[in-house]
Amino acid sequence: YIQEAMKQMEHEQFKKELVSLVKTADIGIEDVLLNEEDIPKNIIEEMPLPPELKKQFLESDGLKHLSLLTHHKKYDENNREVGMTVFELDEEESKGTQKFFKMSAPILNTLREGKVLIIDELDASLHPMLTKHLIKLFHDKRVNKHNAQLIFATHDTNLLHPSMFRRDQIWLTEKDDFGSTELYSLAQFKNVRKDEDFEKKYIQGKYGAVPYLKDFEIESL
Repeated sequence: YIQEAMKQMEHEQFKKELVSLVKTADIGIEDVLLNEEDIPKNIIEEMPLPPELKKQFLESDGLKHLSLLTHHKKYDENNREVGMTVFELDEEESKGTQKFFKMSAPILNTLREGKVLIIDELDASLHPMLTKHLIKLFHDKRVNKHNAQLIFATHDTNLLHPSMFRRDQIWLTEKDDFGSTELYSLAQFKNVRKDEDFEKKYIQGKYGAVPYLKDFEIESL
């Protein structure tokens, strides 16, 4: 998905949307630039490519290495802004920031076109507040003007809150003793108030779908 973001960075509108999304996330990035570098022909010659393809690259304009550069404000010892410092996304940014960028193109495209986006383990490598921020983009009618939908799997119980989801938007999975998995909605439970503390009740086992952990003992090392 990083490649998709880099491809769309050629379009000014996408870049504006991406920078705006990044700034709302409060991850310290002021701007994003697409960097292109020519790959030397002697490097191309050493690549394990089919001969015909290698010949085509060598006789054409060659290959280019694309990367995303993030710009951060730079401060002196007196906390005065003195310019910008540049990081290469893949090499110098955190795993969370990298994942945020990987999801940026699919999220922006989904919101723009009113599609359905499915993400497995949305919260992996992301700060909990950033995960909530991304979810709220889909709840905000000013942003989600075309009724786009986000479907995701998560293990983050902090998201089980009525301020984030209605009962019919929360689905749980439970595996039985034979390895079969049942999928059911919180709305299927009777007497669950719409303002209930979903996370607390879930951890208490009221809705099922919680692992039953056993004590682990090491008899010998």
